Amino acid sequence: MKKVDKVIAGMIRGFHIYNDTILGAILFLGSLALFILSFSIKIMKTPVSGVDTARFFPQLIFGALMPLGLALIVRGLLQAKLQKKTAPEGEKLEAGVTAFKRSIVALLAIAVFIVLMEPVGYIPMAILYMLFNMFYMCERKAWKPVLFVIVAVAVALASYFLFRQFVYVRLPAGILKGVLG
Repeated sequence: MKKVDKVIAGMIRGFHIYNDTILGAILFLGSLALFILSFSIKIMKTPVSGVDTARFFPQLIFGALMPLGLALIVRGLLQAKLQKKTAPEGEKLEAGVTAFKRSIVALLAIAVFIVLMEPVGYIPMAILYMLFNMFYMCERKAWKPVLFVIVAVAVALASYFLFRQFVYVRLPAGILKGVLG
């Protein structure tokens, strides 16, 4: 487990130092890819001008975002030395590692919710997901099991019926198929 913590700590420190560079690279590469993809947008009829096509605004926006991404990369590289001085250490770094691991568990809980929603049903899975997160994210001394159950059941039922009645989206009934109709 110590090796995993060291890797996570290295990622946290690295992102702290190079966050602008990393985000700038993501912005630049994403904008470049979407700019290139915008050339494949089908145009139904011959445009009067280049501004008159469905390609114009995506190309304008992503073309403008690419230099911003490059500027962010340069800024990040120039400020890396300053960021190294403020990188988290000790308890602050340990807290960051713990928060990172908790975030991964929360993301896995979302994946489990999505995978099991169809066979088990939205309402039971939403209740279990909310209960898990309320207990997981709260310190043990602050647990309020009765309140957590009431909130989870109320939110799951309310959201199910709101989606069904107002948004006209049928969420999976799963094991409650005969009960919910």
